[in-house]
Amino acid sequence: MIVQGSTPLFAIILCTHNGERYIGEQLESIALQTYSTFVVFIHDWGSSDRTLEIVSEFAKAHPRMVVVQSHSAAPGPCESYLESLKLVPNPKSFDYFLFCDQDDFWVSCKLERLAETILETGADLITHDVEIVDSDLQEVHDSFYRASKYFNPPYAHNMSRIIANPVPGMSMCFSKQVAIAIIKLEISVYSSIIMHDWLVLLIVISNDYK
Repeated sequence: MIVQGSTPLFAIILCTHNGERYIGEQLESIALQTYSTFVVFIHDWGSSDRTLEIVSEFAKAHPRMVVVQSHSAAPGPCESYLESLKLVPNPKSFDYFLFCDQDDFWVSCKLERLAETILETGADLITHDVEIVDSDLQEVHDSFYRASKYFNPPYAHNMSRIIANPVPGMSMCFSKQVAIAIIKLEISVYSSIIMHDWLVLLIVISNDYK
């Protein structure tokens, strides 16, 4: 539980694979956050381009906030993110967790706004809308929520979440209670999980977290 007036500590899980085109901009958008109480755990999964070199250089420039691990295999996003979550050292020391995609771009107040919402609500899962952009960061659609039928009637209810996941992982922020519940599942066959972000949502719904 976060005490009012305290500073939530975020664990940001960033998985990469051959993302040299976008990863530099994404890392800079994280470095420019107006809220600085976080650690970025970057896991590179089998990149054959300059991705690992780029993230390693970034880690050297920001040693207190970045941890890099490399893996030889490239198992896909679901297994990559769930394995990376399991590899967070001492997960109970973090208050909230975020998934981060290599081709995202974070607005500078993202973490600050999330921290404010956590202190106001104490929610176990916080999600936010995203702007859809092209490779040059030019707007394609100003709202993922409005573009998705699952945020609009008649689908805007928890039963529809069992049929499809309306919440993309990069817009999720979930508590350590949720993270530890997922880690304790000890998943051995990842093919039984459709996607990591959907699993987070279903864990929240099934356990009646707020």
